[in-house]
Amino acid sequence: MRLLKVLQKPHHDFLEKEFSNEWGERATLWCHDFFSYPFTIKSEFPWNTISNNLSYFIHPDLCGSYIEKKEFLERGKNLAKFFVNGDNIPLLLEKYDELITHRKVFTEKIEKINFSKMSKSELLPYFKEFVDICNTTCIWYRATRNEAENEVVNIVKEKLKKHNVEEHFQLLITSPYTDPIKEEKKDWLTLIQQKSLEKKDYQNHIKNHSMFFTNMFSEKEIVDSLNKKYTLDKKSMGLLKSELDETQNKLNRIKNKQEMVLNKINDSDLEKYLVLFHRFGEYRLKLKPGYAGIEVLSLPMLNRLGELAGMSVKDMHEYLTINETLTFLKKGILPENDILERRKVSRVLIVRNKEFVVLDGEDGKQFVENVIFKKNQGKDEFKGRIAYPGKVMGKVRLIKTNQLDEIQKAFTIFQEGEILVTSETQPNMVPLMKKAAAIVTQQGGITSHSGIVAREFKIPCIVGIDSILLNLETGDLIEVDADNGIIRKL
Repeated sequence: MRLLKVLQKPHHDFLEKEFSNEWGERATLWCHDFFSYPFTIKSEFPWNTISNNLSYFIHPDLCGSYIEKKEFLERGKNLAKFFVNGDNIPLLLEKYDELITHRKVFTEKIEKINFSKMSKSELLPYFKEFVDICNTTCIWYRATRNEAENEVVNIVKEKLKKHNVEEHFQLLITSPYTDPIKEEKKDWLTLIQQKSLEKKDYQNHIKNHSMFFTNMFSEKEIVDSLNKKYTLDKKSMGLLKSELDETQNKLNRIKNKQEMVLNKINDSDLEKYLVLFHRFGEYRLKLKPGYAGIEVLSLPMLNRLGELAGMSVKDMHEYLTINETLTFLKKGILPENDILERRKVSRVLIVRNKEFVVLDGEDGKQFVENVIFKKNQGKDEFKGRIAYPGKVMGKVRLIKTNQLDEIQKAFTIFQEGEILVTSETQPNMVPLMKKAAAIVTQQGGITSHSGIVAREFKIPCIVGIDSILLNLETGDLIEVDADNGIIRKL
């Protein structure tokens, strides 16, 4: 069995190690590959210096990425050192702008190209650039990990204590800026105010907001989902407009209050650190289309690749590694059918000292069971980070998908007062979040999407609770104590 070969490799005994959850949203094999890539190369950046990483998908919806706990904690310390130098924060945002521009130039370029008759060799340079953008985005995206916040939170709190304004912490870390979620909502409202929508209207919306359509692999699938959304939202257009207006009013009020406090304090160093809280959540969303969203805008290229491989675009994403896809374009060779069939059961990517290993089928399931599940199940109390305070009891509604049509279905069964528990909330989950009595996530920090939305709607929220998805099910009664960052299973 290939599993035993992996475990017998020197220093590869994952069974003796403890692992911490890094992320766990529904993702394709390509996406897992992009996020594993930074750990396979030599890197000077503290957010990529990991030797032991395991990411997996087990059919139908068990998924996650775990890092050896010792390394996870060490990375947090190294990130803290990096961000203690507040000058690194604006430099990082400059790099993000560069990445966003590169991605936009690429997608605009391929939009004008006819791929329909291209050969494998002709397609190869375009796919290589596609991969390079995704890999590079993931390398730099990791700098927005929630560990980046930890030491900066302490610095900000100490400065507020020094100025006797500790009560303004939540106010000052709340971003007064708009973000891609609010921008999409504004553009969508403009669309649904029209009497009818044409194909070009949908195409422009998809182009401008591609990250909302990840895990959807055809224009028809996306347009059908938007048609359903259009019909539903058309009925509540007035409510959507008032919500958008109120959101903008909130941002204006936050900005004015922050200016009053900051003028009183007059601490330029504090303002430098607040940039992290104000802009990282926004840039995390702006970067996301560089690895989850770029595929939506690259469908003409990927459709041709699928035709040549005899596979659907969805199946390529789900069952091929990036290296296997490149090998096909260079040599015309694909993995054997039995390997692809095993990957429908499970697919596990392991990185150990820059070596990349893939397990699948029952081998993959057994490996994850032994390394992750057995060590992380059976708990009744959990500790996380407070994104917005409050204390409530309620029943769990576990959401493990981030696909638009599945979120739309979940919205119809989600009951007011239920507690949303998920790996990390996505932009298309905002309607669900507004109905929740509390929000609980397995990953993220206070600059995460979950934290930003929770503060906007004043919903108790705890984030970064390791392996919470392995211990809760829909219907479980829990207490969310977001004043102390504790979840209790009742």
